[in-house]
Amino acid sequence: MLKHLYTFTLSLLLILPAQFANAEDSAELWDLQMCIDYALENSVQLKQQEINLQLQEAVLSQTYADIFPSINADLNSSLNYGRNVDPTTYEFRTQTITLGSATLSSNLTLFNGFRKWNTIRQNRLNLSSAEADLAQSANDVALNISSAYLQILLSESQARLAQEQLEVISQQVEQTRRMVESGALADNALMEIQAQQARDELNSIVAENNLELAYLNLKILMQADPDKDIRIFRPELDVPDISEIEQRNPQAIYATALQLQPKIQSAAYKIQSAEKGIQVARSGRYPSLNFFAAFRTNYSDGREQFTDFVPTGGIDTLGFLSSDLTPVVRPEIDIISEKIPFGEQLDENFNYAIGLNLTVPIFNGWQVKTNIQRATLEHQSALLGDTQVRNQLRNDIQQAYVSARAAGLRYRSSEANLSAAQNAYRNAEQRFNLGMLNAVDFNTSRNNLQIAETELLNAKFEYIFQLKILDFYEGKPLELN
Repeated sequence: MLKHLYTFTLSLLLILPAQFANAEDSAELWDLQMCIDYALENSVQLKQQEINLQLQEAVLSQTYADIFPSINADLNSSLNYGRNVDPTTYEFRTQTITLGSATLSSNLTLFNGFRKWNTIRQNRLNLSSAEADLAQSANDVALNISSAYLQILLSESQARLAQEQLEVISQQVEQTRRMVESGALADNALMEIQAQQARDELNSIVAENNLELAYLNLKILMQADPDKDIRIFRPELDVPDISEIEQRNPQAIYATALQLQPKIQSAAYKIQSAEKGIQVARSGRYPSLNFFAAFRTNYSDGREQFTDFVPTGGIDTLGFLSSDLTPVVRPEIDIISEKIPFGEQLDENFNYAIGLNLTVPIFNGWQVKTNIQRATLEHQSALLGDTQVRNQLRNDIQQAYVSARAAGLRYRSSEANLSAAQNAYRNAEQRFNLGMLNAVDFNTSRNNLQIAETELLNAKFEYIFQLKILDFYEGKPLELN
């Protein structure tokens, strides 16, 4: 069973490097900036922030338009039945008539407690806050991509180290087999070294799997297709001396970050916007003065005008004289009339009005008081939000500084530890090859070397990443060189 498992694992390890080598030959090579640019272009979060920015721009445009007078036209036409008042003559009519009217009105706010101007200022600040939020989201995306990129570099180094360790142990297995066959070593020495080889094979598989997971994480952050075949460019990373981090001052970095970080600017804009919101709410206490003008005319098809009369030949008795009852008569006539033309009625019925309207708030169900209270609470919330953002920024910088310094010290210590582990391993290897050291002690020395190599890698990339975070807070571009 162990032999079959060993054969399968060894076959898998022989296949995986070849597959990855072929993938790297055909894959597109991406550097850090390409990954960041792709993520910025495809980030759903950034697109949502851009939509929010456009909404704020639309709101600001509307508040600018609100300072201009409103102009509205109203056209009305109706067919009226039964008893109605003709608005052109103010007479009652029982006939069916068609009525029409046209009105052009305008309204301009002259004073409303500076509500409109403060609303404009508030929406300007809201727009600036949205712009800062968009910039902060872009920074977050870039920082996350950089972290994922460095994780791939670390995983590649770990996978390469695991593969090298496997190659070394494979050579040692063959050498041990020859020594056992020659009688220089006991059989259990070969079994011990083969067990170590199986563990190294497993470590190599785990390292390759971690590398693929690191690539998958990068693709997810980039909003790229998980099946997209990419490989990252591996730059030569120089590890800065520990003196670099010791020369930095977290308080100085924090002071610089306060001036540069968009989230700090956004929080400040939110405070100023909330202050304007209080002024907008207080404007409800003041009277409002409005200018208005209206131009109107109307039309009725029931309105007629006299044009002529025609005698009918008959006599129309009007009454009798009181003295002798002589009848009073007049000739019967037919009155000829016609409807007043549409255009003429519009001209004759034209009227207009201009005036001022003053509204004094007396009692509106505590609405103004409630609005002021809400605006005041929103201002307090904005102040707390600003404090929270500043505290979080200070904590992040302090944590990055402490982590960078610790990683730098670990790296320096790991270098010394690795040098000692290498010397110990070379000595153990020589003694093992001479049959002066058993397999258990030899594997212990070899494991110590592997641990030292892994710790050096982890400390190196942790140190570099934390330094990049500090560079980021100081406004420096995220670059790997």
